[in-house]
Amino acid sequence: MVTMLGSANRDPEVFTDPDRFDVTRNPTGHVALGYGPHVCLGAALAEMETEVALSLLLDRFPDLRAADTEPKRVMNPMLRGFAELRLAW
Repeated sequence: MVTMLGSANRDPEVFTDPDRFDVTRNPTGHVALGYGPHVCLGAALAEMETEVALSLLLDRFPDLRAADTEPKRVMNPMLRGFAELRLAW
């Protein structure tokens, strides 16, 4: 068995347009930090750190938005993510 982490959270029956980058998407049902007995022990801390960091960033730069360029994805068959996400303010 090979775990393909890059396929996590990409079921089109669960997530509308799973290939689109959408920070407003409702995260219900995602498995980014595990699930059930396999949930990450640091999940609550990671979520809190993310909320604090993004709140501070948006307070400092209230007009921050994604630039009009397509994000560059990491080319890795095992993981999905961004190599570059340009922002403008």
